[in-house]
Amino acid sequence: MEGKIIFIDDDPEILSSLQKHILHQPQWQCHFFQDAEAALSHLADNDCDIVVSDIMMERMDGLALLDILKSHERFSHIEVIMVTGWEKRRMKQLALARGAMDLLAKPVSIDELTARLNSVLRLISYRRQLEEKNRALEEQLAGAQKMELVGTLAAGAIHDLKNLLVVIGGLGNRMQLCDADARAVAEDKFYRHKEMLLQTVSKAETLARKILCFSRQEKEPLSPHEISGLVAENVEIFRSLLPKTVSLELELPAQEYRARLNRQYLAQILMNLIFNAAEAMHNNGMIRVCVGAATEDEPQRLNRQEGRKPYLRISVQDSGPGISPQDLPQIFTPCFTTKAKSGGTGLGLFVSKWLVEQMQGLITVTTAPDSGCCFEVLFPAIA
Repeated sequence: MEGKIIFIDDDPEILSSLQKHILHQPQWQCHFFQDAEAALSHLADNDCDIVVSDIMMERMDGLALLDILKSHERFSHIEVIMVTGWEKRRMKQLALARGAMDLLAKPVSIDELTARLNSVLRLISYRRQLEEKNRALEEQLAGAQKMELVGTLAAGAIHDLKNLLVVIGGLGNRMQLCDADARAVAEDKFYRHKEMLLQTVSKAETLARKILCFSRQEKEPLSPHEISGLVAENVEIFRSLLPKTVSLELELPAQEYRARLNRQYLAQILMNLIFNAAEAMHNNGMIRVCVGAATEDEPQRLNRQEGRKPYLRISVQDSGPGISPQDLPQIFTPCFTTKAKSGGTGLGLFVSKWLVEQMQGLITVTTAPDSGCCFEVLFPAIA
């Protein structure tokens, strides 16, 4: 069996004997060291299958080396065989408890050592074959799940198209009113509504492209955008379509923030969050959209490790009844809805989360009964 093996023993005579006999195994790539530190230095830049180490060594003993190898992710796959002249049963219990594959008692015959190494290499080969088969099965399962999710996203697209049709219909009605009102035309309201209408049609076209990209495992391109302008542009459209009993407020920072985004994705996320908030308040209350910098601990709080990177935050807060503790864990689950009787599909938040993640962002919600909800979307900021 082919393999990469490291031998460690602080006794030069034992190491010399190992080199003399083991090097006759042409299928093995072997390295020999008199102390554990030198072996670890070699492992920093080289891979290995098996480490055969003496336990009693002066600078670093074999058990300490074993602990390092098994606790470090880079080395954890390496199998370790310990060799000792101590009373075998007690030492074997210690070594096996710390993750060693086996323990051999000195003096070890070359034939026994060769047989053990071949046995361990066979186990490593079987393990790799199983891991490859497991990866192949996982890829097949992921592909099946992805096709199932395509269907779910298609239903989500229908949900979002319904919202876009509301926008298109509302803008069309306002254009008719503007057309009949010479003063409104003079004030450019007609042309402003026409531009909004065209933007909304573009958003609807993006929905179809999103489903195709997902089914083909493609990604929509991201490009740098100034956030405040994008958010303000969409809030203006949605404000004109909400009932007058819903107050939609916008709070923008004095500082400019930029991020790599897909502008159509961001528009769809804002549409879902704002319209969901209005429905939750039964079209009566206040929605506040805010843009700003995320605090340093927010990405870490959301289990994102790169907490030192600057993030920007877009929040959508409402004055509605909030989300119950029972429903909160399921709000991003596809097809979960508390509004089935009124036609809710349970796909708006699921699709929004998926879109946020396509842009390397995060989304979370804070809520309390009778205190409203606050959805926060975080994106990595760029200079």
